[in-house]
Amino acid sequence: MDVSVVIPTYNRASLLIKLLDAWREVDQATKYKYELIFSDDGSSDNTVATLKQQAKGLSIVILENEHGGAAQARNAAIRRAQGERILMLGDDIFPNPQLVNRHVELSRQFGPDTAILGDIKWHPELKLNYLMHHITEVGHEQFSLNAFQPGQYVDFRHFYTANISLDRQFLLSEPGLFDERFSKVNFEDAELGYRLANRGVHIRFEPEAWVYHYHDYTAEAFCNRQRIAGEMAVVFVRLHPELGDLFGVERTRDRYAKFRSSSLVGLPRLTDAPRNFDAIIKVCETYEYELPLAMEPEQKYIKLALSSLYVRLFRACFELGVLTKLDPTRTDYHDYLKSVYFNSDGYWNLYLEATDAFRDLSEPDRSLREIILRSYADQTNAGMEIALTNKEVEFLRRNEALAQTERELADARRELNRFKASPPWRIGRTVVYPARLIRNLTRRLTSTLPQRNAGNVPKAAEEQVQSPIEDGRVSSPRLGIILSERDLPSPKERSSFLSEFGKEHCFILRANHDEFKVFSAGRELSMNYEALPVDYLYQPDNWDQRLSGNHFRNALLCLAHVSLDFVIVSPTLSPLPQLAISSSVRNQMMFSKKLGLHFLENGDKKAKGRVMRLLPSDFPVTEVPVEEVFKNKSINYATDPGRYTPDQGYLYLGQTMEAMSDASASEIQVTQFIPKFRKEKKLVFVLPMTMAIGGVERNAVEVMRQLKERYQFVVITMDRHDQAHGSLHHQLEGLTEAVYDLMELGHLHYYLAFLNDLKEAYQPDAVWICNGMLWLCDHAEHVRRIFHDVPIIDNQAWDAEVGWSEFYHLPGIQSFDRFIATNSRVYRKFVDDLKM
Repeated sequence: MDVSVVIPTYNRASLLIKLLDAWREVDQATKYKYELIFSDDGSSDNTVATLKQQAKGLSIVILENEHGGAAQARNAAIRRAQGERILMLGDDIFPNPQLVNRHVELSRQFGPDTAILGDIKWHPELKLNYLMHHITEVGHEQFSLNAFQPGQYVDFRHFYTANISLDRQFLLSEPGLFDERFSKVNFEDAELGYRLANRGVHIRFEPEAWVYHYHDYTAEAFCNRQRIAGEMAVVFVRLHPELGDLFGVERTRDRYAKFRSSSLVGLPRLTDAPRNFDAIIKVCETYEYELPLAMEPEQKYIKLALSSLYVRLFRACFELGVLTKLDPTRTDYHDYLKSVYFNSDGYWNLYLEATDAFRDLSEPDRSLREIILRSYADQTNAGMEIALTNKEVEFLRRNEALAQTERELADARRELNRFKASPPWRIGRTVVYPARLIRNLTRRLTSTLPQRNAGNVPKAAEEQVQSPIEDGRVSSPRLGIILSERDLPSPKERSSFLSEFGKEHCFILRANHDEFKVFSAGRELSMNYEALPVDYLYQPDNWDQRLSGNHFRNALLCLAHVSLDFVIVSPTLSPLPQLAISSSVRNQMMFSKKLGLHFLENGDKKAKGRVMRLLPSDFPVTEVPVEEVFKNKSINYATDPGRYTPDQGYLYLGQTMEAMSDASASEIQVTQFIPKFRKEKKLVFVLPMTMAIGGVERNAVEVMRQLKERYQFVVITMDRHDQAHGSLHHQLEGLTEAVYDLMELGHLHYYLAFLNDLKEAYQPDAVWICNGMLWLCDHAEHVRRIFHDVPIIDNQAWDAEVGWSEFYHLPGIQSFDRFIATNSRVYRKFVDDLKM
C-alpha cells in the first residue's frame, strides 16, 4: 500500500456525497495503491450511513468512534492505516484528481523525513466574501500559504492537517500521535508538528499538491473559531512552556492584570464603545453587504476598514479564549477586550504598552508617569477637535502653497517655450552649441537599439517618432502591442496604459496580411509593417494574459540601455536552461521589429536576447527547458555556476555567445524609459540588494508595511536571484509602487545608467540602503553623484568586525547622509573608530 488517506469527520452527511464523487475522479487518475480511511467522531447525523451507502467503487475503511475530538479520530485512523505514507485531509477538503499522485511522487523525491504541505484553495462553488479572503490572504488567521514560495521549508506552525503527508513509520515513532488533551479542534496539529520537527521532520510547501476547501465562513463563526483557538493555545503552552512567548498566553494574562489594577479603569471615555462584540460583527456584516455594490475606489476603503476590524476582532476573540481557559470565573473579559481593541480614544493601548517601560522604574518615577498618562486620558473632546482643526488648516495652507507653485511653474514654462520659439534662440543654439547637437546626433546614429526604418510613414505618424530629448536624454525604445480586434482593450484602457508607460508606445491591430491599424495617443492610422513607428513588438495571445505592470517597467528599462533583439520575462528563480512559461512564450516576450512578425517560426533568424527572472507572476506558469520553446533554432547561453558572471541571463539564437565585461561605461546614456511618476506622498528608494528569505529582507518588508500610510516605496535589488535563498517578492505587492531587479535587466556595466534613469523617473525623497553589496561599496562615489540632492540612509553594516563595516572608511560611503547602527557594537565602530 503506497498511501493511506486519513479523513476525520463529524456531522458532514450533507457534504459527503459530493466529496466522494470527487474521490471517484481521483481514483480514475491515481497510479498508486491507496486507501481512504474515514474516521467518524461520533456524529449525530447520518454521516456513517451516508459513507456506507456511497462507498461503492472506492477502497474505503469506515471507523466509528465515540465523540472525543479530531485528535482521537485521527489517531484511530493512523493506527489502522497500512500505507507507506499518511496523507491527512479534512472532511471539507476536496482533492484534485492528481492529489495522491503528487503527494506520493514528491514524498519519494524528498525522503521520509520531509512532510509535504500542499496548497489549499477556496472551492470554486463557494461565494467568497471578503472575510474568507482576509483570513487566508491578509490577516492569515487561518492559513498563510500565500506567503510561501514553492519548495520553501516552513516551521511547525504550518503543519496543516487539511493537506499534508508524511512517512507512516516516522509518524508512528512519535509516542501518542495527536495529543488527545486537545478536546476541541485547534492546535492539535501544530503541537504534533512541533514534536515531529524536534525529531528531524522538515515541512516543505509544494503548491502543485493542491486541494479545494469547501467551507463557508461568517464573522460570527470565525470569532467562535478564534475563541476556541485561544483555549487550545493555553493547552499547547501548558504542554510546552518554552513556547509561551510565541502564543502570547502569559502576555495576555499580564496585560489583563495591568488593566484591572490600573487607575485608568474608572476614567470616563470620550465616546462609547459598542455594547458587545455582536454589534461589531453587525458592522462587519454591513460592510460585507455593501462591498460588492460599491464602486471600485470605494471598495478599496471598505476592504481596509474590514481588515482593520477583522484583525482586532479576531485577536480579541483569541485573547478571550485564552483568558477564559485560564480563569473561567471572571466576567469582565469582554469589557477589557473592547477597551483595548475598540476604544476610539486610544489611551488604553497607550497605557498597556507604556507600563511595560515602567517596570524597572522607582515608585516615584512610575507614579509620575502614570499621572502623565491619566492627564492624556482626561483630554476633552473639545481639545481633540481643536487639534484636528489645526491640522486641517495646516493642510489647506500646504495645498494653497502647492497651487501657487504650480501656477508659477506654468508661467515659467510658457515664457520658456515662447523664448525657444524665437529666431535668436534657434540661431544661437545652432551656432553656440554645435558640439552638443553633434553628440546627440551621433548617439542617435550609432545607437545599438534596433534600426528604425520609417518607410512610408504618414506625416501624422512622423510626429510621434521621438528624437533625442533636448536636455541630453536619448529617446527610449518604442513598443507596439499587437492584438486581435476581439482582444483590443477599450480606448479608456489604452489611454491609461499609455499614460503610465509612455505615449511613444502604441497598440496595433492587424487588418490583413500587410496592413495594420495603429492606435496611439488618441490617433488611429493605417500603415504597412515597415512603416510601424516602433522599435519592439509585443504580441500576447490576448490582453488578459499580458505581462504585469512591473514586468513592463523592468523590460522598458532594460531595452532602453542594453543592446538586445528580444527579452523574455521568466517568473521563476530557476536559471537557464529553464523558462517559466504560461500558455505561450508570446505572452512573455518582446522582440525587435527588425526580426519580423514570424520570428519564432523562422529558424534562420539570428538574435541576442535576455531572460529576466522577474517575480512574481500574475498567471500560472510551467517550467520548461529553453530547447522546448525554441525547437527550430540553435541555442547558446552561459550555464549558471552558482555565482555572478557578466554573461548570465543572455540567450543567443542562431549565433555564438559574445564576450561580456563589467568595464565601466565611459558615459551614462540617460533615457526617459517611463513618464515621470506622480507622487502622492514622499517616495523612498529601498535597496535591500536582494529579496531573498532572510532577516534583512523581512525587516525591510515590515518597515515598509508600518510606514506605507506615510511614504511610497520603490524597491531596487542589485544582487542575483538564488534558488537556495528563495524570494520575498510576493510580499511586496500592495507595499510598493514598483520593484526593479537590476541584475535581471543587465550585468553590472549598466547599473549606474539604470539608477540614473530611476532617479529621473521617480524623483525620490530618500534612498535607504538596507543591505550591502561589493559593487555598491566600489561605486559609492558614483551613486552619491547620481543622488547628489537626495539624502542617503545607510543600513549596510550588521556586524562591527566583518562584512560591509570593513568598507565604511571609503569616501563614497562616508559621504552618505545618515547611518543606522543595528547594535551597540556597530554604533561604537561608527562613532569611535570611523568618527562618524
